[in-house]
Amino acid sequence: MIVVDSSAVLAVLLGEREGDAAMRAITSEDALCAPALLPYEVLNVTGMAIGRRPDGAAMVAEALAEFLSWPWAFESHCSSDALGAIARIAARHGLTAYDASYVELAVRRSCPLVTFDAAMREAARKESVEVLPRVPRRGSRSS
Repeated sequence: MIVVDSSAVLAVLLGEREGDAAMRAITSEDALCAPALLPYEVLNVTGMAIGRRPDGAAMVAEALAEFLSWPWAFESHCSSDALGAIARIAARHGLTAYDASYVELAVRRSCPLVTFDAAMREAARKESVEVLPRVPRRGSRSS
C-alpha cells in the first residue's frame, strides 16, 4: 500500500511531464490510500484546468473515470487521535491540515507517500516516511 496525494494524481491525469514517474509509483502497488479529501481536490483542479475547454466536460469525466478505476481506499480522519496527529504534523512542519493529513496517513500506515509537493516531501522525510518518486520535480504544488 502507498499513500498518494493530489500532486501525483494530477500529474498523471493532466499529462504533466512528471506523470510517468508518478504512474510508475502508483502502479507499483496493489492498493492506494488517501485521505477522503483527495477526490474533491482532483475534481476541483481537473475542473479548473480542463473544464472550460470546448470538450472540457467530457475530458473531466474521462479523467475522473481513470482516477476512480485505480485501487483506492479513502480514509476519514475523524478520530481525536488522528486529528491530533495531523495538527502536530502541520505545526511541526508548517503544513496545512490538508497536506498534513497525507503525511499522517503515511506515518500511521507505515507506507510510502507519493507526492511532488516539496514541503510535504520534506515533512514526510523528517517523519521517517519513504517518499516517491525518488526524484522530485522542480517547484511544488499545494494540495
